[in-house]
Amino acid sequence: MKFFTQSTLAVTLLLLSSVASAASAGADVSVAPNQNTNASTSPSKTAYKDAAAPCPTPPSLKGGFYLGAQAGYDLYRLRTSVSSGDLNGLNSTTGITGWEGGVFLGYGQYLDEHYYLGAELLTNYNGSDRTIQSYEDTLGLSAQVKNKVKGTWGFAVIPGYKLNETSLGYFRLGYDWTRFEFNADVTPPLLLDSSAYKSYRQGGFDFGVGIETLVIGHFSVRTEYNHVWYSSMNIPTKDKVITGSIYPSDNQFSLGVVYHTA
Repeated sequence: MKFFTQSTLAVTLLLLSSVASAASAGADVSVAPNQNTNASTSPSKTAYKDAAAPCPTPPSLKGGFYLGAQAGYDLYRLRTSVSSGDLNGLNSTTGITGWEGGVFLGYGQYLDEHYYLGAELLTNYNGSDRTIQSYEDTLGLSAQVKNKVKGTWGFAVIPGYKLNETSLGYFRLGYDWTRFEFNADVTPPLLLDSSAYKSYRQGGFDFGVGIETLVIGHFSVRTEYNHVWYSSMNIPTKDKVITGSIYPSDNQFSLGVVYHTA
């Protein structure tokens, strides 16, 4: 009887051990497929999220065609030399100022990561005018002179350097044509006709420096300083006795808005 009880106990323990081993193996099998499934789907979800949210492109000032408008202020300097027969000394320097504004059209491209080259056409309205009483000499001759600036058009080559992704520093190397109007009456009227009038378009070299900065989207703003050296013009009176020579120049400050098509 004792032998039977010990045998029964041994068999029972062996069966319990077998059941426990089978349960443990089943649990491993049931978990493994879920782990494999999660491992296989997780990378695809990550890749989908990356594709759906690309990094935004930072704003930058691009090349291509552009157009715009500008407004500013002109400070003209007219150096005048007048001779009356054998007399010299009816000379003066006149400053005339006024507002200016116009439009421009251009094209430019970056040659590499930093250097830029462009070309531009422009046309401006000029509102500078002044009437002065001057040129009195030792004999009492004087002249009332009225100078006006009527308008400008020109072209320029624009080399530049990228200061950062949204700003460009540049030079303006150009040539402008400006219409001047000159009207003078010499007193006392001792001569046949000592008045003079001439409306003429004069050319001059334009050198400038400026900065352009992107503001939003395709729009940028620029500020510029330009100096223009004009060639001289001889203006005789109607009686051909008195001749005046005028040497104009201009200092211009402007602010512009630019639209880029690219």
